[in-house]
Amino acid sequence: MIDDRPGESRDRRRIKRDAGAPATVVTLATAGNGRLELVRDGVVVGAGAAGAVVTLRYPAATPSFTPRYPIGWWPADSGDGSHEWNAFTERRDLRLDGVTWRRGVRGRSLDFDGTAAAWLDDVEIDFAQDDLTIAAWIHTTSDGTVFAVAPRDGIWAPDGVTLFLRAGRLSFDVGWVGVLTAGPRLDDGRWHHVAATWAHADGRVRLYVDGEDVGSKLLPLKNADRDGFVPRFGWTNRDFPATPRFSGYMDGPMLLRAVVDEADIHAIAAMTGEPLVTATVVRGRGDAGDEPATIALAGADAARQARLHLPAATAESVHTVEERHGPRSAVLAWAHAALAGDDARGRPFRIDRLTWPADNRYGSWLRFGAFDFVPASAASPTSAVITTWSGDVWRVDGLDDDLDSLRWSRVATGLNQPFGVVAQGNGTLVLGRDQITRLHDRNHDGEADFYECFTNAARNSEHFHEPASGLLVTPDGDYLYHKAARHAKRALHDHHGTVLRVSADGSTTEVVARGFRAPIGLTRLPDGALLGSDQEGHWTPANRINLIRPSAVSPPFYGNGWAATPAGSPRVERSGESVRSAWDGDDPYVPPLCWLHPTFDRSPSSQVYVDHPAWGPLAGSILGLSYGTGEVYLVLRDDVAIADGSTVAQGGVVKLGIQLPTGLLAGRIHPASGDLYVCGLFGWSSDRTEPGGFYRVRPMAASWSRSLNIPRRVRATRDGLELTFLHPLDPASATNPDGWAVTAWNYRRNASYGSPTFDLEGRRDARTTWNVANATLADDDRTVRLRLDGFEPAMQVHVTWSIDDASGRRLEHETQLTVHTLPAP
Repeated sequence: MIDDRPGESRDRRRIKRDAGAPATVVTLATAGNGRLELVRDGVVVGAGAAGAVVTLRYPAATPSFTPRYPIGWWPADSGDGSHEWNAFTERRDLRLDGVTWRRGVRGRSLDFDGTAAAWLDDVEIDFAQDDLTIAAWIHTTSDGTVFAVAPRDGIWAPDGVTLFLRAGRLSFDVGWVGVLTAGPRLDDGRWHHVAATWAHADGRVRLYVDGEDVGSKLLPLKNADRDGFVPRFGWTNRDFPATPRFSGYMDGPMLLRAVVDEADIHAIAAMTGEPLVTATVVRGRGDAGDEPATIALAGADAARQARLHLPAATAESVHTVEERHGPRSAVLAWAHAALAGDDARGRPFRIDRLTWPADNRYGSWLRFGAFDFVPASAASPTSAVITTWSGDVWRVDGLDDDLDSLRWSRVATGLNQPFGVVAQGNGTLVLGRDQITRLHDRNHDGEADFYECFTNAARNSEHFHEPASGLLVTPDGDYLYHKAARHAKRALHDHHGTVLRVSADGSTTEVVARGFRAPIGLTRLPDGALLGSDQEGHWTPANRINLIRPSAVSPPFYGNGWAATPAGSPRVERSGESVRSAWDGDDPYVPPLCWLHPTFDRSPSSQVYVDHPAWGPLAGSILGLSYGTGEVYLVLRDDVAIADGSTVAQGGVVKLGIQLPTGLLAGRIHPASGDLYVCGLFGWSSDRTEPGGFYRVRPMAASWSRSLNIPRRVRATRDGLELTFLHPLDPASATNPDGWAVTAWNYRRNASYGSPTFDLEGRRDARTTWNVANATLADDDRTVRLRLDGFEPAMQVHVTWSIDDASGRRLEHETQLTVHTLPAP
């Protein structure tokens, strides 16, 4: 039976069937008037986890709609600052009074700030003689006027007409006659298509919301004096309605001197924005051996009913049927989320919080700095060692799929801010500010009983924030780690701001890269290069991700003039200190793989190389972790071949939508499952203030075609940029230049803290905007090439887009890049 449960949406129904129930067919909805039809000739669109099936129905809108008696259609894509272009009359006849632009349903939309209006000064509309259709896409969180014909100034008057939102619902008022209010609330911050028709013969008003007829009423005029009434969008009169001004976005407003039907309303919505569609999703549970439910359209029926086909039930089963109707992008996003399954909730990643003993018998403050998986004889490690900023090392067991039986035990304590750890069969190596310590458990009771000094060659000072971090082991058995400088002070020793290499036996320590300010973490790539981050500050105009090629013979310099100079350089006296850095010039330095503006990441930390197939198309990529925002993002690398035959490394970053409640410091890919484990703390300035945390991020790569479509590669061309997405794009949307925006700026590097932005002509606190001359889509339907007028190298390039993928899902996202050079011709 179908059970319409009180308190649930009337678009959600439950079907409960007892064990032994025969196969049956249940009518889900009556389309009516032949309006609805299935795409793909009536077959099910897709199937997902948890028994979910979905089908999509498009309205049978007039395929070649020709507006009758058109007054105007203003697509908002060709305005000149004071007027908007009328696509019907090819005149600039919509005067903008305080109205600006922003991205809309398709292309641009009109932005009303609650004080603006758009006037039709030269258009006369007489409701006593004219039929009328008013239609527009709106996006708002408040009440306000969509369209009105009323006195130009002054107060509301008899026979004034206004289409507006009241208490979030669409309303049509004829002054001193009455009002029709109908349909659902529309003040939800989402795009909706609204329309009203007016029949002058009898005053019949009919309202439509997202293509659905929501109500009608007779509101005949009083035949009052209407002299001086002027049509406009966004404002009625100062005393009516209660909220007379529109605050939000309006796209594709259209006026016709005709009454159109529901099919035409759908055609107008598709013509001015995007199609309005209906999706039906069925989720079910029952015997695991049951055949899945299917949906089909009864094509032979005049009413074209949607029907759910249920197989015979071998056990009690419950199916939930839901329908959504509205703009295609919003409905598809909802349907895709349903297809991803209840557990994933349509998200591209599943995040699990590992529980830790915050209240422990030692009174230890668990703010985590680094971890490593414990080697196991089995293929899948189920244990890890993890360090705390306070000086502990803990072991956690039970890292299985469920994470429901975690066991924590403290292994060691009393270490000096350990921000690096490597678990090995002959003991765990822990990196502190003062030394690398090897922990031995000789009596096998789970606690270290011998703390071996593996090496204490690292130099140290009393500076409060001088961490050593990112301990890793190389294929030949040596060790590498980062040593921070003194932030705003000059180096006191020759390890300040360096990458250090320790021999496999711990006997030697040498500098292999220098010039860093406040690095956190270190990662080795398969080609032997290292990745590390650095923080904005003196000699570091913005945050940076560095591609480091270590060399003990000639350590490369990465830009911080107050880091240590090469070993053997003379000491000099500065500000009463004998310092190791006398450098004040602008000698050549190795630029970063990419600069990061603090609005993207205020404090980057470690990077993680993804070497597991669980990440699907992102296997082999690089992940970046943020201490400042708790986010995980994709790091893009582009090695550019230049004229002399060498290559220049440059790249960018794209967010993945992963954010955790603490600042992230370290991450590793689990060698068996491919899950990303991350840990971190809050100890200095950060947006994420949980004291500590240990988390598992599981890629749901099987659902990414519905939930994640970002660039996996971005590269500079001779005349612009090329972005390759994970999944196919909608050709019409992806090649619309209005769907893309590209800005660029430079920084200036000197002894001052950070840098303002400079446009490419050198103007301070400015940015350059490149016009997108055209956008083309390659044959793979994934790669977009943008040709940019005046394109040239820049320290920071910011690209935003608002386009559709091939399934119709709206993609609104951004990337930040660094373009050091352009490829050779």
